[in-house]
This record gives sequence, structure tokens and C-alpha cells, in this order.
Amino acid sequence: MACETTDRLSLIAADVVPMALILAFQTRGIVYGPVWRWGMLIVADKYLDMADPTREAQMLDGMWMLFGWIWAVFCCAAIYGVYRAGAYAV
Repeated sequence: MACETTDRLSLIAADVVPMALILAFQTRGIVYGPVWRWGMLIVADKYLDMADPTREAQMLDGMWMLFGWIWAVFCCAAIYGVYRAGAYAV
């Protein structure tokens, strides 16, 4: 139960905080957001490995380490694009 809660809360934090960083720092948020997201999920992964030694997610963890930052940059750029489109629409 604790592992599921930790997993869900870390995913929420990894998604919400980059949005706040983009709103606060504008274009620089596209750099800060992926760094936060990548770091948050690495910390959550290490905690989940300690909390549940039988967890078998090494392949997924390795894929995240290699390619997760690309997805994080894409997500933050998309959030910034929506934010800027909304600013021009008003």
C-alpha cells in the first residue's frame, strides 16, 4: 500500500511541479521542468527499490534513465506552448 501511494504521489509531483516552474520561469521552465521531473522519478525509484526489494522494474528503470528526459522535455515544451497560445488568445 505504501509503495502504491509513493508511486502515485511521485508521479503527481513529477507532473504538477514542472507546470508551476513553466508558469514561474517562462522559457527557462522548459529546462527546469525536465530536470525536476527526471530527478523526482529517480528519487521515487530509489525509494521504491528500498521499500520493496522484490520489485522487478530494472528494465523500465533503465529505459527511463536513458529516454525519460526526452519525454520530459517534450511534455514541458508542450505545456509551454499551451501556455503561450493561451496568452495570445486573450
